[in-house]
Amino acid sequence: MNRLTRFPPFSLPSVHSEKELGQGLTEYLILLVLISLVSIAAVRSLGGTIQGKLTLVRNHIEKVSIEK
Repeated sequence: MNRLTRFPPFSLPSVHSEKELGQGLTEYLILLVLISLVSIAAVRSLGGTIQGKLTLVRNHIEKVSIEK
């Protein structure tokens, strides 16, 4: 009998050591931090642009409503 047939399919023994699991968690943490930093930079960069566009729209709406 080979090693895989001794265990039911959903309870295979872990092949990773605790050190490898810690390394995986560290890698996920680094990815999470990098994604967060990129997201913050994107929001800051686009925030001013979006605010400028909304100001133009507001000014246009005010101009149109005054002319009526």
